[in-house]
Amino acid sequence: MMKRLLSVLISVTTITAYGQSADAIHFRHQKVKYYLTKSCYDFLEWDAIILKNKKTENKINSAIRKRVNTYQLRGENARLFCQKKMDYDFKFEVVYLKNGIVSISLSKAIYVKDAPHPWTEFQTMNFSSETGKELSFSSLFESSKMASLDSLILHKVTQERQFDAMDSLDLRQGIISKKFNIRDEGMRVIYMYQNYPADVLLTYEELQPFILRQGLLKKMGQIKK
Repeated sequence: MMKRLLSVLISVTTITAYGQSADAIHFRHQKVKYYLTKSCYDFLEWDAIILKNKKTENKINSAIRKRVNTYQLRGENARLFCQKKMDYDFKFEVVYLKNGIVSISLSKAIYVKDAPHPWTEFQTMNFSSETGKELSFSSLFESSKMASLDSLILHKVTQERQFDAMDSLDLRQGIISKKFNIRDEGMRVIYMYQNYPADVLLTYEELQPFILRQGLLKKMGQIKK
């Protein structure tokens, strides 16, 4: 069944526990009903992070809610949705929640009646659960080694797929955007390929030469000190 989307009016909350007790990180599922017209409405669903440090918790949840709100149905999409000429699949997933890191994936596929294929978008968010700061890709690696890391990512992707010159150019631009998720098995760098999200896995063993020694990835169990 298609999941529905966004903004605020009526809030219904259920609680789900997740993560490792040592980190004391959990999440709470949120569901909000909102109206597009007087008789047409939709829902926003996401997971709010729960931490012992409420200041940090509020900082992370404020950033999450702001990002999720960008998926709100507006304008033509709202009109088509209410006329039942458009539907979509929205997914919010907490993919990693331990070792001082919160990693989140968001994606939406829009299906318009008679369109040849869906329109897809995705975003990622990664936070330090200690400071609440959103983590950029570059904040986790040695700056002097970023060019070599980019080359490694591009090499791994091109090993998996066959690209022409234009595909390679688009791919390189997509990789530069550095959308990523942190997982137990390594880091997944996400990019668009033929209008769909794709990803490439970099294991922690592969990332070892590039990791910032004072950064959060040093805390990962897979990383040697």
